Amino acid sequence: MFTTKFTTFRDMNSEWFARWKAQHSLPDRIHRKDWEVAIVSEILDSNGCLTENRHGVGYGCGSESLATYIASRGPKVLATDLLQGEWSHIHGGFSALENERIQLRCVDMNWLKGESGKQSVEEGLYDFGWSVCSMDHCGSTWLTKRFLLNQMNCLKVGGLGVHTAEYTISSGLPRNGSTSWLDWNDMVDVQNLMTQMGHELAPIDWSIGDSVEDHQMDLYPYGGRVHLKPEVHAGRWGTCVVFAAKRVSPKQFWIPVEEDIAREQLAQRSHSQM
Repeated sequence: MFTTKFTTFRDMNSEWFARWKAQHSLPDRIHRKDWEVAIVSEILDSNGCLTENRHGVGYGCGSESLATYIASRGPKVLATDLLQGEWSHIHGGFSALENERIQLRCVDMNWLKGESGKQSVEEGLYDFGWSVCSMDHCGSTWLTKRFLLNQMNCLKVGGLGVHTAEYTISSGLPRNGSTSWLDWNDMVDVQNLMTQMGHELAPIDWSIGDSVEDHQMDLYPYGGRVHLKPEVHAGRWGTCVVFAAKRVSPKQFWIPVEEDIAREQLAQRSHSQM
C-alpha cells in the first residue's frame, strides 16, 4: 500500500485492518485513532520498512506503543518527542520506550535541523519516518505542512515518510493554535509543494467513505459506537488523513519558517529543475 487517504469504515472492515488490530491488540471499536495506528503500520510494512537493517525515526512518540512494535520487527528506532510546555503532562511514558533498539531524543518538530540550540535529527540517515497525529500540533496549518516537507530531508533517497493529521471538510475550524485542521486546499497544496521539492507524494484517495458509519457524527463527549467523524467544534466534524511520501531528490532543502519566503524559494527551486 502506498496512498494518501482519509479514515473510512471500508478500511476498518478490511483484512489488513483486522490483521493490525490483532498485532497491536486494538480495542473492539470503530475509532479513527485505531485506524491511524493500523494504516501507518500497513504502509510501512507493505513497503519493506519493518525489517532488520532498517533505521526509522518517529516524531511526537509520547508513550505510544508503535515505536516499541516497530523496533520489535527488527529496525533500529530513534523515538523523538517534545517534553515541555502544554504537552508534557501526557508524555510520562516516553522515557519507558528506551531499550537496546530504541534511542530517545527530545526534538522540536518545528526545528528538525537543530536551530536555536535544539537537538536535531540527522540528515539523510533514515529509511523511514512516521508520526501519529502529531504534526497538526506544530502551531498552524503552515507549520504542519512545513514539518511534512522538512522531515523528507532526514530520509535516505528512496526513504518513506508516513504521517497522520487532523482533517475536515467543514469551514471555520482552527488554522492556528494547539491543534490546526487541514482541509481540501491543504491537501492540494501539500501535493504541489512536495512536487516542488522533487519528492513523490502518494496518490490521494479523495473518498471520505460511502457507508452509513462514515456519515455518523460522534457528539462530544464521544460516547458513540462509531468514532470516525467526531464533532470537534460547534457542529463541525473532523476525521484523520494519512500522508505517504517517498524521497526522490538527493538534494537537501530546508523550508524556512516564513511562509512567503518558503513559497518563493520552492517556486524558484522547481523552476530551476525544469
